[in-house]
Amino acid sequence: MDHKSEDSSSADDRLNDGTFTDDRFAQVPDVMPPSFMPVGDKRKKRAAAERAQSQREQSQRSAKSLSDASSTPLIDGEVRPRRSVLINMLQWLSLVAVGVLIAVIVKTFFIQSFVIPSGSMENTLRPGDRIYVNKLVNQADELHRGDVVVFRDPGGWLRGVHQPQQNQASQIFTKVGETIGLVPTDLGTHLVKRIVGVGGDRVKCCSDDGKITVNGVPIEEPYIRAGVNPSDMPFDVTVPKGYLWVMGDNRSNSQDSRYHHQETGFGFVPVANVEGRAWLIFYPFDRFGRIPSAGSTFAQVPSNSGAGDG
Repeated sequence: MDHKSEDSSSADDRLNDGTFTDDRFAQVPDVMPPSFMPVGDKRKKRAAAERAQSQREQSQRSAKSLSDASSTPLIDGEVRPRRSVLINMLQWLSLVAVGVLIAVIVKTFFIQSFVIPSGSMENTLRPGDRIYVNKLVNQADELHRGDVVVFRDPGGWLRGVHQPQQNQASQIFTKVGETIGLVPTDLGTHLVKRIVGVGGDRVKCCSDDGKITVNGVPIEEPYIRAGVNPSDMPFDVTVPKGYLWVMGDNRSNSQDSRYHHQETGFGFVPVANVEGRAWLIFYPFDRFGRIPSAGSTFAQVPSNSGAGDG
């Protein structure tokens, strides 16, 4: 009895101090391997993986549906709408239509381009010059002596002037271009001259020293082409209200108010016919620049009772 009790006590002591080993008692590892993950954690991980897979599949189906309908996948997996040729054409046509509308509005109300066909305004303007006209300046109280203006033929001023011949296609193209402002308007129905007298002015040629007078004041005209007299044609007129007396800077080569007054007895231009004031040469580029008004030339001229007295 005593011997067995001693053996049992020794065995317990060896077991407790860790020196006794037995195949029935394996040591527990510090980190649980994956195969021994608790069942609850496995289920959570599996559910998360299934949800992620489901989301990927749904995203792929949506992308494929959008691509099949009207899109082209990009390299990075995004999708970009595929625009049909018709839609692109409609967009371009819309842009062109808006551009044309803006051009027509600008040409109708603000600025219009013209091309100079003759030398009647040399050397201020030369044949072939392209100019811009400010259409906001076309009222009697906005037009002054010394301004260069473009105006519609008041009747018969362009009679006998040679007009270049164009075939039908060129005429259509030119007309459309002029209408929308893309092609400068030829002065075939318009003229360009300088205002010398406004409504109420008395304009006369010439003084004892050969100068034109306005309201009795002799005018020194620096814009006249060198070597040309202010006028070789005598006249003495009073400009009616609402009309202008205009002359070319190349006086010896300009059928202006003087010529038509002598021919018909009425060489005045209605203010209503004025398109606007010429203000810029934009071509040729070596002549680019503003067209200055010569208002200072008439600074000493007294005012009159007419509208737009300068």
